[in-house]
Amino acid sequence: MEKLSVKKCVVVSVGLYPGNAKHALARAGPVGGDVVFLVNSEPRTVPEEVLRGGGRRRQPMDTMEAIHSFINELDSEINIVDVWLDPRDGLVTSVAKLRSLIEGYAPCRVIIGMAGGFRWLSTALMFLALALVSVGPYVGITVDSVFAMLEEESPSVRALFRSVEERVIPWPVIPRLADLAFDEYRVIRLIGLVGIGLRTY
Repeated sequence: MEKLSVKKCVVVSVGLYPGNAKHALARAGPVGGDVVFLVNSEPRTVPEEVLRGGGRRRQPMDTMEAIHSFINELDSEINIVDVWLDPRDGLVTSVAKLRSLIEGYAPCRVIIGMAGGFRWLSTALMFLALALVSVGPYVGITVDSVFAMLEEESPSVRALFRSVEERVIPWPVIPRLADLAFDEYRVIRLIGLVGIGLRTY
């Protein structure tokens, strides 16, 4: 019965193009009760002259809305969480924010798709996978799969790799950031909580 209650958490980076994120979501197969984290980068709107690419590129906010519609068509019972990361916050803070959000839905199985957006978003999701694998056994999280997708906006990529599946690069082995015993994890967590408490004063 416990296994039946475990939900799927799908984490997908987005960017300015909805195409790859849609393919990643279709591959992950979320259903009602699952949670989809759509991860994008600040700023949420950019100057129109920045939006090149034959009309396929959209404002980040518009891209997120398009993917919301796509998910609702798949299953209106899927929970959607928009996550806007700011590169000025740094990688460590961004990964910690993502990890904290996902831990709020534990127990869960996690699928991570590096589908779109700036390179730094893909890096953040890579480190998220490493962090979740490191602490997952202690917080009820299992990382099922991690994959990257080749850039859909590149005509050369689409010419060389015509099918979507050809443009998916799985990450079959996810290393840990550290091999932690449960007692070590508890100590590190306590240190982190104390640090948060000190910053509030």
